[in-house]
Amino acid sequence: MNREGNFRNPAFGEELNKILNIMLKHGFAGKDKLIKQLLFRHYEERRQNR
Repeated sequence: MNREGNFRNPAFGEELNKILNIMLKHGFAGKDKLIKQLLFRHYEERRQNR
């Protein structure tokens, strides 16, 4: 999270960061699981592209 309290992951695009922030502000119940899945997918793709 940055100083303003917004979620920001440089690995994700701007649009995805905006969507995640909306979910966080509105208390989306599955946000933690979704963030973990997105991070896992991102790092798996990076690992395969090496």
